[in-house]
Amino acid sequence: MIDQKKPLVQSVERALDILETIFAQNSAMRSSDIACKLGLNANTANNLIRTLYRRGYLTQDENGRYLLGGKCARLGEASDRWSLLREAALDSLKNLSVETGDGVTLGVNDGGKLHCVLVLMATGAVQVLEKQLWLERLHTTAGGKVLLAGMAPYELDDWLKRAKLVTLTPRTLSDPKKLRAEVELTRQRGWATCIDEAVDGLAAIGVPVTDSQGRVVAAVAQSFPTFYPTSGKIVIAERVKIQQRYAQEIAAKYEIRL
Repeated sequence: MIDQKKPLVQSVERALDILETIFAQNSAMRSSDIACKLGLNANTANNLIRTLYRRGYLTQDENGRYLLGGKCARLGEASDRWSLLREAALDSLKNLSVETGDGVTLGVNDGGKLHCVLVLMATGAVQVLEKQLWLERLHTTAGGKVLLAGMAPYELDDWLKRAKLVTLTPRTLSDPKKLRAEVELTRQRGWATCIDEAVDGLAAIGVPVTDSQGRVVAAVAQSFPTFYPTSGKIVIAERVKIQQRYAQEIAAKYEIRL
């Protein structure tokens, strides 16, 4: 277990900040722009950027601006630990989307952050999110609450101590006590809802994908306009049963592949 209280290495943090800034920018950046955005001294930024460039983590375009390099791509490929889960889930999630008419997200808990390994749009289009800029969303999504409910008590305690509980709407559960109560409710009933907590006017329902040992390995979630459940267009209990049926399918297929 990593000691969260020990100080971090500033130069490493700055180097990672540079990579994450270029990643989020979605376009090549000049060294001066990177330094300005991060509030770094120009010489400090240049030294870090030069090191990352020589090690292959950055590359340059024809104008000398910086982009993520091939080393980052190889690390990304190596970090994709969810290909078997994605394969196991794809057909089931397609069928779920067709049956309900709504899109579906398959999310996992990646070190205390929500990572979407597969997204199916309501149109039937399949996406693997290569650039997911929002990660601190376990507390603002139905799938995230399901994943929090799958944590052991000590894991949840640790996560609450270090998590950034950002507030996105007036209904966001950014108070640790209220969030803990919601997570416990999710654990007891086996499903989660999220009403106007991430975006005003958007609701979601999520259920766990649980292995034979009872561990939550992923969360299946669907989102739709808030007026769907409030108007009766979607009955939450009925949608939960449908999602649980497909989540059980995914779990069975996934275990065969392991």
